[in-house]
Amino acid sequence: MKRTNFFLLLVSIFSAATATPAVRAQEHLPQEICKELNIQPCSVRSVDAFSEVDLNSDAKKEIIFAYSGGSCGEQHWVYVQKGKKWIGIASWCGMDGGAYRVLSSKHNGYFDIDTNFGVIRFNGKIYSNTTRQN
Repeated sequence: MKRTNFFLLLVSIFSAATATPAVRAQEHLPQEICKELNIQPCSVRSVDAFSEVDLNSDAKKEIIFAYSGGSCGEQHWVYVQKGKKWIGIASWCGMDGGAYRVLSSKHNGYFDIDTNFGVIRFNGKIYSNTTRQN
């Protein structure tokens, strides 16, 4: 095997072993969330950094997005669908443009989220609204 191919194989194996959960953008935003947060028009284009991520490994995607602004920068939200209802399980003030990163570490069954100001962890009901530096 050529040295280059072997190196690429090692990089692929390492990346797969250390990858964080997949994040992919969708084209919809649930009407229920739009009504709750007064997002108009109710569209993914109305919010920043919209993504769906399976944060608790239940094969259902939770929604993470940034919206609004103000003195704290941009407000970030995490919603989980329970039955037919969307429930907010996190919000934090963060960087404009929706900068955050889902980590590979977990607490109480949910992946931790790096807000770029600290890491928030799921406490069994919601993500903590305080951040701790790594």
